Amino acid sequence: MDKRAGLNSRLLMMITYTGVVFVLLFTTLIILQRRQARMIHKEAEEQFSREVNSIIGLKSGSQRQIAFDYTYWDEFASVMVSGARPEWFDENIATITSSYGYDYVAVFDTNYRIVFEHWEKPTNNQKVISAEILDSLKNNKILNFFIHTDHGVIEISSASIHPTFDRDRKITTPKGYLFIGKIWTGDFIGTLSAATGSQIKLGDEREIREKSEMFSILYNYKFLDWKGVEVGNIWFEREAPVFKLYSESSVYMLIILLLSTLFIWFTNRYSVKHWVLKPLTLVERILKNESTADISSLKRAPGEFSQIAVLFEKYIKQKEELKEAKDRAERADKLKTQFLANMSHEIRTPMNGIIGFSELLKDVNIEHSQRMEYLTIIQNSGERMMSLINDLINISKLESGQEDVSESTVSLKNVCENVYSFFKPEAQKKGLNIIFTNSAEEKDTLVSTDREKLYGIINNLVKNAVKYSKEGSIEFGYTVKEDYSIQFFVKDEGIGISSDIQSRIFDRFVQGEATLNKNYDGVGLGLAIAKAYVTILGGDIWVESEQGKGSIFFFTLPYKY
Repeated sequence: MDKRAGLNSRLLMMITYTGVVFVLLFTTLIILQRRQARMIHKEAEEQFSREVNSIIGLKSGSQRQIAFDYTYWDEFASVMVSGARPEWFDENIATITSSYGYDYVAVFDTNYRIVFEHWEKPTNNQKVISAEILDSLKNNKILNFFIHTDHGVIEISSASIHPTFDRDRKITTPKGYLFIGKIWTGDFIGTLSAATGSQIKLGDEREIREKSEMFSILYNYKFLDWKGVEVGNIWFEREAPVFKLYSESSVYMLIILLLSTLFIWFTNRYSVKHWVLKPLTLVERILKNESTADISSLKRAPGEFSQIAVLFEKYIKQKEELKEAKDRAERADKLKTQFLANMSHEIRTPMNGIIGFSELLKDVNIEHSQRMEYLTIIQNSGERMMSLINDLINISKLESGQEDVSESTVSLKNVCENVYSFFKPEAQKKGLNIIFTNSAEEKDTLVSTDREKLYGIINNLVKNAVKYSKEGSIEFGYTVKEDYSIQFFVKDEGIGISSDIQSRIFDRFVQGEATLNKNYDGVGLGLAIAKAYVTILGGDIWVESEQGKGSIFFFTLPYKY
């Protein structure tokens, strides 16, 4: 009798000690979790600030680039020297606001007299640019700053005007000054809010932080004038679901551990061992290692521990999703940067050809053959620019869902022969042998599909084959399959595609290799458009390739009579 009582006392003492240990352990965990919560919140705010600055930087960078490009212009410099013509400014400078979505543009001469000023929307004119700003621009050549006016805060990008041979603006003196402005109005702020996935608020820091949500992160973006003095600011606020989940998990753990401690007081040693200690050991291992095997074991445990496992599973899943989202955002940012660089090159190259050789045509003494050569270069540059614009229009229609399917009876042989006739001269010029293979030569194959989209798919694939091939042959054609589908193919003996690129070769702005942008024109939209068209028409597209040995692109379409 006494022995049993002693055993019960010892068990009670053990449970009591366990309870004390649990309390101490839990207190330690709460302190660590709160510290980790602060660290997570701080890291989230830093990441958020980098993201906001990156998005604003892209928008501001585009405005600065436009100011730089317009002031790096021989005709503009010549006009500023010879005298202002109002109609020239209306045709060439005033269009900046409507073409690029800005609100204000102004031109000053070297004596700080305003030569031209234009607001996109009717407004009471107000002197925006001061002589002090012009003095600063005279020394710095390029400025980007904010001004607080009656119209609101305006972001100004400005640059001094120089001829094209003085790209660095160091050889010649300024011929004048160009200012481009964007008002940070409700519409523009709404666009920023959508781009950053946050709410944008105005007010002082104390008021904003008092009204902000408990589980949110804040970032303050300051408007600085040309001297670096703050003239205003806005606040970006975004919910932080991971931080919220982390905090809620701490509360749930507190409740569960307290209930578990009370439960231990009314159980025997078997219950202590199998219902409490074992699940708590799993929880500890999960907190340290985040092992999926331990989570699966914890889900089979009785009581509230299975719910903890579900929370851990959700937390780990959301952590992985957050990491994937971050990686996607970084890849998207890299692709955007690469795209902007490619676009700048692709647009400037044909434009320089058009403008430069158009200027040469003004010489009345050039020979006829040379004049025809210049006209050919201008025509080729215009066609290259039109091809780029068409690709951008097509990808925009596809992304906005405005692309419709217009089915009609289509002759596959006729479509392929048109592609063959179009690319044959270009292929022969490069020393390539282009072949059209028809598996049903004795008869034509008629299907019901969208002729323009089918032609666009084959055209883009053959165009890539010609562009990336230096020798050998290019073969394309189609085969009618037994599963009521038509399989098309385009085969070349060109540079091929590395295996690590093949999985994303059909993504936008992706070319076969990162270094190809330096050797081949284009911005990487052809295959993306081809894949989108194939998907719209109900087919599939894929590639088989080995680097240095060529590629074969396949795509299928339903055989609809």
